[in-house]
Amino acid sequence: SVTVGALAGGSAHELNNPLAIIEGHCEMMLDVVGDLKKKGSSEAAPLEEWIGVVRESVDRCHKITKGLLGFMRGPTSTVPAATPLKTVIEEALSLTRFQRVARTVDIQVVVPDDLPPVPLIRDMAVQAISNLVGNACQALGGKGCVTIKAVKVGGRVEMRIADDGPGLPEEVRLRLFKPF
Repeated sequence: SVTVGALAGGSAHELNNPLAIIEGHCEMMLDVVGDLKKKGSSEAAPLEEWIGVVRESVDRCHKITKGLLGFMRGPTSTVPAATPLKTVIEEALSLTRFQRVARTVDIQVVVPDDLPPVPLIRDMAVQAISNLVGNACQALGGKGCVTIKAVKVGGRVEMRIADDGPGLPEEVRLRLFKPF
């Protein structure tokens, strides 16, 4: 409790320093991209997209460290908001697709356009989906298919993430939901 909170708080502060450096370098790289755009370079667009992904990831890390600091201080309330699941999945995949192991995996998304918004905490949902898809891609070793499917079941929305890999060994399944 107190020791874990102190560790979480100290780690969060330590992580924020390199994150600030990464943010600063992203800003400098965006200045270079701006110069490339002025010169009409075709390299500007992909570089700008990649820098955007780095910045989004840094923002997510800041939110995680903020959560660690919150853990140190005690529980805070979070309020779910009605959100289109398809946009949350797309946001999660925009982060996952840049992982080396995910680049060669076929990722299928089957979400009806008329699916109602789902009450969720967006950042936590993005993180959960990104982690599940990333883990599936790692388990596949970069070869195979991951399918994300959402359907309306009665008054609920159900989402399933599946891959065509070997599955989890029994010893992993037993501790699957334990932290760390």
